Amino acid sequence: MAEETFTVAIVGGGVSGICVASQLADKIPGASMVIFENESDIGGTWHAAGNYPGAACDVPSHFYSYSFAKNANWSRKFSPSGEIKHYLKDVAARYNIAQYARTSTRVTSAVWDEVANQWVVTAKHNVTGATSVVRAQFLVSAVGALYVPQFPDIPGIESFKGQKLHSARWDYSADLAGKRVAVIGTGASAAQLVPQVAKVASQVSVFQRTPPWIVPRRDFAYPAALRWLFTVFPPLLWLYRVFLFVMLDINYHLLIEPVRWLRPVVVWLARRHLSRQVTNPETARKLSPTYEMGCKRVLLSDDYYPTFNLPHVGLETAGISAITAEGVQTADGKVHPADVIIFATGFDVVGSVGSLAVKGVGGADFTTKMKKEGAETYYGITAHGFPNLFICLGPNTGLGHNSIIFMIECQTAYLLQCIRHLRSTGQASLMVKLEAQTAFDTRTQAKLKNTVWATCSSWYNQQRSLEGGRNISMWPGTVTRYWWETLWPKWEDFTFAKGSLPGGGAGSPVGAGAGAGAMETSPAATSRLKAA
Repeated sequence: MAEETFTVAIVGGGVSGICVASQLADKIPGASMVIFENESDIGGTWHAAGNYPGAACDVPSHFYSYSFAKNANWSRKFSPSGEIKHYLKDVAARYNIAQYARTSTRVTSAVWDEVANQWVVTAKHNVTGATSVVRAQFLVSAVGALYVPQFPDIPGIESFKGQKLHSARWDYSADLAGKRVAVIGTGASAAQLVPQVAKVASQVSVFQRTPPWIVPRRDFAYPAALRWLFTVFPPLLWLYRVFLFVMLDINYHLLIEPVRWLRPVVVWLARRHLSRQVTNPETARKLSPTYEMGCKRVLLSDDYYPTFNLPHVGLETAGISAITAEGVQTADGKVHPADVIIFATGFDVVGSVGSLAVKGVGGADFTTKMKKEGAETYYGITAHGFPNLFICLGPNTGLGHNSIIFMIECQTAYLLQCIRHLRSTGQASLMVKLEAQTAFDTRTQAKLKNTVWATCSSWYNQQRSLEGGRNISMWPGTVTRYWWETLWPKWEDFTFAKGSLPGGGAGSPVGAGAGAGAMETSPAATSRLKAA
């Protein structure tokens, strides 16, 4: 089988993959790349999972966008998914990303060649079944954290005779008009789709396990005059982005690691929002959260609460015991008939990040380390045992208060610096030291204990089987702090492999110019890797 060699192989063509590819094309002259995208087109979550009714961003659009590709023409403060998909396509076209992309192609394995200091990546086309093998000096995991749908473990799911939908894999052909619809889950996607489903369905039953905290969205359309000003006077758009950044980052001190005197004000505003929008006192009581605000994701909505005032919309809080052929059975023995069940149950975050079948130094298994060994990384970007592997939105880089795109840009800038450093020093690969990674993880977990996330159980807190439990999802600090700490890589925290850089552009022979050299790793670290 003929092999090709590239400077960088990117797995995933979503927000992260487009960011990395565009910046590589723009800032690393001569770098060749290939993008493997499992879906039929680029766009990531917004292409594959952003198709349910009411899907939109919960971060203001002017900051849910790349700093290097500002958009003066967002129609609304919180743009719908279709507009976001169009924006991503526009950015991809601007940087000619299509020439690097291989869509409908799934990476089946990536193995580190310790002699050549290269990643050997095997991929398979989803339609034709054709297998391809490429070599790359750098491997970027840009699969994202919100990709793999999470289904609840409920007995009898397969017995249901009606249609089953998941918010993360919406069926365009689904017709809910006049149907009895059961919605399982009350997270961010449910808050957006329930009001839309209620407009067409004859009956909607929302099954709630834990009520979310919800604050006003206050969405609005941008006036044409303001959009024109953003276009003709770019500094104004830049200032608006700065304003949004500051306001969003302040939310960390309102919600996550709160300033004590501010917390009661925020809680009062949220409870006032509920009491003003729900007319039935018993329904309002059921919708009232009893856990600390911010421990689970705080939602933004202006129309979710009022939906429960409608006569054909019901809120069910008895636990689900099973799914039957006819509908959903609750713990009180009642069966709620349904023609359609919508699972608005979110994503398997650990499964997403650890979905790549990657083998590193000494056969170290990436999936095992992500899913069973605590997902310990260094700033969520690199991992010991995996040279020249960079992760976008890796463990402990999730946010509950600001734009994840800014985090992606920080990670992209970091990996570009690593590539430049190897080029300038003539070295072939780098790998974070185990002691540096462990020290970072220890600081991160200690910091997380001071946040609101430590006050309840949520999808933020996974790996509970490990001693003491771990939050492997969230970044315990402001985005400003993450930017500052990743601004300049600490080269003393890495080991390097000497040797010439792998050769060539797309399609060049693999053997010529392949770098050789042993990773400068301590004997103790090497033995630990081989034991893994």
